[in-house]
Amino acid sequence: MSNIDWESSFFYKAPIIDKNSYTSGSIGITIREWFAGLAMQGILANKEGWDLSAEETAQIAVNHAEALIKELNKWKRRV
Repeated sequence: MSNIDWESSFFYKAPIIDKNSYTSGSIGITIREWFAGLAMQGILANKEGWDLSAEETAQIAVNHAEALIKELNKWKRRV
């Protein structure tokens, strides 16, 4: 099985409304962005996470997302 292209895989479409033009549509986020957001939420749920700067928190979250994607790709190749 080939690697999943996590960067271009859209997992969630969030509604967006442009109040200036009264139009609606949606924007998508990648699996990588979704995983990073979940990691950041976990970091900030821990009181020690508040001792980090926003930049540090974001970098750690992205690192965790990257590690998860790497492991999932290894797992997918075994299946």
